Amino acid sequence: MKITKQIDNIDPSEPIADVDVEKFLLGALIMNNAVLHEINEIVSEEQFLLPIHQKIYQKICSLVWNDMVATPMTLKQELKDESVFAAAGVSCYDYLRNLVLGVQFIHDTKTLAVIVNSYYIKRCLVEMARDILKASYLDGHNGANDIIESTHKKLIEIGANGKGKNDYHKVHDVVQDVISRVSMLYQDGKHITGVTTGFTDLDTKTGGMQSSDLIIIAARPSMGKTSLAINMSVNAAANFRQQYQEKQFEGKQKHVLFFSLEMSSEQLVNRILAIGTGIDSSRLRTGNINKFELEKLMHGQEKRLIEELPIIIDDSPTLSISGLQSRVVRLMRQYNIGIVIVDYLQLIRAGSNKSGGNRVHEIGEISQGLKSLAREMHIPVIALSQLSRAVESRDDKKPQLSDLRDSGNIEQDADVVMFLYREEYYLERKKIPDNEGKHNEWQDKLNKVKNIAEVIIAKQRNGPIGSLALHFNSTTTAFTNLTYTFDGFDE
Repeated sequence: MKITKQIDNIDPSEPIADVDVEKFLLGALIMNNAVLHEINEIVSEEQFLLPIHQKIYQKICSLVWNDMVATPMTLKQELKDESVFAAAGVSCYDYLRNLVLGVQFIHDTKTLAVIVNSYYIKRCLVEMARDILKASYLDGHNGANDIIESTHKKLIEIGANGKGKNDYHKVHDVVQDVISRVSMLYQDGKHITGVTTGFTDLDTKTGGMQSSDLIIIAARPSMGKTSLAINMSVNAAANFRQQYQEKQFEGKQKHVLFFSLEMSSEQLVNRILAIGTGIDSSRLRTGNINKFELEKLMHGQEKRLIEELPIIIDDSPTLSISGLQSRVVRLMRQYNIGIVIVDYLQLIRAGSNKSGGNRVHEIGEISQGLKSLAREMHIPVIALSQLSRAVESRDDKKPQLSDLRDSGNIEQDADVVMFLYREEYYLERKKIPDNEGKHNEWQDKLNKVKNIAEVIIAKQRNGPIGSLALHFNSTTTAFTNLTYTFDGFDE
């Protein structure tokens, strides 16, 4: 009841700030300019409430960064033409002198900077709350999701202004951490530092899907990129479950979060069941199965293991990049997300109107948003992507980086770009030669690539590029390891 009364007495028009703290901080900076190097990562000019204080801080920074000394006299010269002092009815020099006199016993400038920063963030939150209130009353029956998405975007922007954490590190401080990590990996012997894909050759070349990485898997339609992503999801989820059961980490079990913008959750699970049980996915879809398969589906061990997979499916058909980011943040708290998979990138909507309908700019905004998500959440983000039709016009159908559809930003933002290519698909659709010799040649080629999918790592920021092979079962859409591999990797 006491808290409620306190809230009822709040005047929302009164700005949240402590002007005295602002004065103490500025006075401390004038007395000891060197302090600026410690606090400029925490507080910035616009975070001071009073325009006078904003101008003083701006000039202190300007003088110090130009190897000059900020004193009441030098600042007076810099600020003599500023109208903020006249508007406040105070003398510039007297105000500066009083700032210095007021901080004789103030030493912890870092704490003062944190307080100024904290009040600024609170003012931003209050302003955001006003915007939410206004939008909620004025938008009528519609717009609730838009309000949520814009609110999340503003929260991220406000959070970015919550400084106080250094984004730089001295090499001296990091060396021992790196050596300890290498030593631990050496002792472990597995050399998988990221989330496993379940494919031996791919994990060997990448070390698994690394935290903070944006991984693009691109292909033309019917190559099996969704199936590959589903297989990776199942393998990663099974590994998360095993790690949790073996108590390899503390806390909640990790989950795979799969955004399926093209397929429903039922269609996705249908494929997972086909992979897990070995039953033809098309017969599962139509129910054209035998009694043994039905029993396996309803009571088999495979069904139980699939049900226990820590996979979360979001099958929203329309989703903006800010909406996707918002859901990941919310689900991270609830389910401890270990990896995010998006199927597929071109189906996400841009979150702003800045692109002016320019698709290249929209895709750039989306790819940058996905990369930011990977870094902020410190998890790998895998995004599937379509390739341009230019592939089909070439004799050699193998994809290249230039085939990434709609934007070069995808290549720029991605840490890893993988292409999926199945020569079998193209050979089967070629006109079968009538000539016996050419027909035999065609048949031999087809037999060599039957059920083989080539994964082409075209870009890897921190590793080798090259090609490897997987076995692909088109009836169950299952990818598995293959002993045959392509020649070498470029280091």
